[in-house]
Amino acid sequence: MRSHAEHSLRIERLGADDLPFALRLTRDNGWNQRADDWRRLLALACAGARLARWGGRRAGTTVTCAFGPTAWIAMVLVARSLRGRGIGQALLADGIRYAEQRGCRTLRLDATPLGRPLYEKVGFRAQFEVRRWAGHPRRAAAGRAPEFALARTRAPADLAAVCALDRAATRTDRAPLLRRLASASAPWVARDCEGRVRAFLFTRPGRVARQIGPVCGDADAARALLRRALAQWAGRPVFLDAPANRADLSRIARAAGLDVARDFLRMCRGREVIEDSALFHVSSGPELG
Repeated sequence: MRSHAEHSLRIERLGADDLPFALRLTRDNGWNQRADDWRRLLALACAGARLARWGGRRAGTTVTCAFGPTAWIAMVLVARSLRGRGIGQALLADGIRYAEQRGCRTLRLDATPLGRPLYEKVGFRAQFEVRRWAGHPRRAAAGRAPEFALARTRAPADLAAVCALDRAATRTDRAPLLRRLASASAPWVARDCEGRVRAFLFTRPGRVARQIGPVCGDADAARALLRRALAQWAGRPVFLDAPANRADLSRIARAAGLDVARDFLRMCRGREVIEDSALFHVSSGPELG
């Protein structure tokens, strides 16, 4: 007979020494995160980055990042050989408990079809579908946007404008995330004729493809930035995650030669928070919305 210890579940803080295991989970599930993404999540989540052990073995992960009263739960992953033992459910409960202890009134996440039933059981509600477009953009011109000047920047005033636009679009203060993204790769911004930042776009490398997003701001400016990014990365694999009901963004993706790869379901638990559809265009990815 197997001992009780062989079936015991323990949840502890996820640390830098656990990153090789976390990266194996990412690879085994076909997800796009690299080591830099995990390090960013560890820095943002601090004690909210969690590791499950089953019988002493590393078994799964979850990451909960608090942005003021709103928390994002992500990276709920369980090793394939250890699924069906309630590990994912225990990790999710741990993440919810951590967020509530931090005073978060809203919990949000992007669910895969596999995870959706688990989230619904603990009170998460559907908000809207996020569609992943993937492929190698065609080598086409970016198109002209004479009303906007497009440029990359890390200037403090521009990053402050980026954070303000994102806060208006997502109704969440994600400045710590955006500043970390900017430190790795300067965002593109679109300025109007008076020099004001009207929209922004980030990209970052991924394990499978370059992730385009987040993209927020004035819709015309955001579309100009998106066309610019697709032209820049022509011939190389990209992902972009946009609301499924956005016909304009779907047309841009199709025109670039991208195809629908998968859908996520954005979900919420607690006080309702939802993006401003006039300002929110492309997600940063399922990790943090």
